[in-house]
Amino acid sequence: MDFDKLINFSTSYLSEYLWAFIETLRKPSIRFHPQPIAQHLQQPVLVGATTVTQTQALNLNPKLLSFVFISFFIGFTINSLIPNKSTSPDLATTGIVVFAFWLLHSTVTHWFCKVSGSKATYLQTLSISLQLFAVLYVLSNFITLLLGTVVTFPAIGVFTTEIGLESFVKDPILFFFPVQFVLLLVYLPLAIRNSQGLNFRLFAMIWGQVVIIVFCGVLSYFALGIQYMLITP
Repeated sequence: MDFDKLINFSTSYLSEYLWAFIETLRKPSIRFHPQPIAQHLQQPVLVGATTVTQTQALNLNPKLLSFVFISFFIGFTINSLIPNKSTSPDLATTGIVVFAFWLLHSTVTHWFCKVSGSKATYLQTLSISLQLFAVLYVLSNFITLLLGTVVTFPAIGVFTTEIGLESFVKDPILFFFPVQFVLLLVYLPLAIRNSQGLNFRLFAMIWGQVVIIVFCGVLSYFALGIQYMLITP
């Protein structure tokens, strides 16, 4: 009986995860909205002679945190399967660094939004950013795995070398950076537009942020051996 419950729970959660993943790629918008903190629900406050309801305190949706952590483990596993990949840091170290940079880039994104006049809260920006980063984390590593596998075939490897991409054959993880760059250029502005609006100034700043993210990732890879930015373990 307990085993049946476990199967049903796993099936239900897997369906919900896949739904959020696919919907984020189809139309990037907040799927896990911030939730009120239980102890702050409907607290009456006396203001003068009138009793009003205190503004509800919000927190990140627990389902979002589960979604992000599961995506990280999936992406980390896929990354470990990339052919000819040099040794990377352990899971714990990678996780700490990756999540720290996800938070940093989410905060920078929110600052850009506020400068551009957005009325969205920090939790709203953080929610859509973490959700998007988690999805692109998995997708970028999956595409990199496919490309890294393809260039191991002799004929394709020779062709790739002849067009000046020999380094990609020797170290296929390098495919990650152009893949990430393209995905971020497309999806990050879309996610911000769908969740809180997007004007030209914000669009330009978001694209500039994408360039900085990828540049920092390349530097970190060659300097530290850690692809710590947005999407990479």
